[in-house]
Amino acid sequence: MSSKKFRPIILAGGSGKRLWPLSTKEKPKQFLELFGDLSLFDLTLQRINNRNLFTEPIIVTSKSYLPLVEESLDKTGIEVEKIYLEPESKNTYYALALPILVSIELNRSKGERYLAMPSDHYIPYNKSFYESCSVIRDQFREDALTLMGIVPDKASTEYGYISFKSSYDGLKQVDSFIEKPNLERAKLLLKQPNTLWNSGMFCFEGNWLKNEIKIHNPKVYSRLNEIVSRENLNEIYFYPDPKEFSKLDDLSFDKGFVERNKNNFVVTLDAGWTDLGSWHTLSNLQKKPEHGLTLYSEGEHPRTEKPWGYFELLAYQGFLQP
Repeated sequence: MSSKKFRPIILAGGSGKRLWPLSTKEKPKQFLELFGDLSLFDLTLQRINNRNLFTEPIIVTSKSYLPLVEESLDKTGIEVEKIYLEPESKNTYYALALPILVSIELNRSKGERYLAMPSDHYIPYNKSFYESCSVIRDQFREDALTLMGIVPDKASTEYGYISFKSSYDGLKQVDSFIEKPNLERAKLLLKQPNTLWNSGMFCFEGNWLKNEIKIHNPKVYSRLNEIVSRENLNEIYFYPDPKEFSKLDDLSFDKGFVERNKNNFVVTLDAGWTDLGSWHTLSNLQKKPEHGLTLYSEGEHPRTEKPWGYFELLAYQGFLQP
């Protein structure tokens, strides 16, 4: 049994376009105070405040969101390892690869384990989340990627799926990945055993990931090393050179790494997870008062005058029905 902790890499640079106009480019979904005075980003920071499992997190975001990030850090009291401030959005591949290369360059990543997690997902049951993290820790594979999968409760076209091989172990070997299906295929997947939604959260060992990138994507590895070599790595804020960063192609970690990787495992996460990635999922959460979603403002203001008023109008017009 391993006692090593995970260093969270919190991805907080998304623009939340699917929830416009509630979520905007200036203040995207992860920074909206949807739960009283707490945002999804606040809740993510609180979730990883468990010193038995996690070390100080790395945050990756847009440089324009730094004031929002700092506000949340002040509110929650969480101390961070480093904050990466991207000059433009280039998707998730570099948001994960760049911090790993910097950590290794600083000799801080010898055998270090990481947990990559979006900051705009909702997980109401932290204890169950910790239990899944503990399973990964105790059965950790240093030569593999370990994902968190969600048992589907409906036929959804909003998520990718993971098919895994039967096993009595907590960690199951991934058989295949299935892209977001149409509704007909989603209904079939719901009936299949050994099938999970892909939560977008996963764990890995830093040196292993670095070596895999170097072997399978040497051009990107070279470009990222060029960026690393230009910066002062000892500062808490890391600003990639805009000119060099702009040369990178848009590439998701799923497409650029996960689906090409030959050694993947998955553990089941049963913690009430939802990515709140659509008006429909937001509507479902709003119907459950125990979650404390405070979507509407206080007072007698006509809701159509404010962004969250669109939520009520869409529901009324039937656009949020399953």
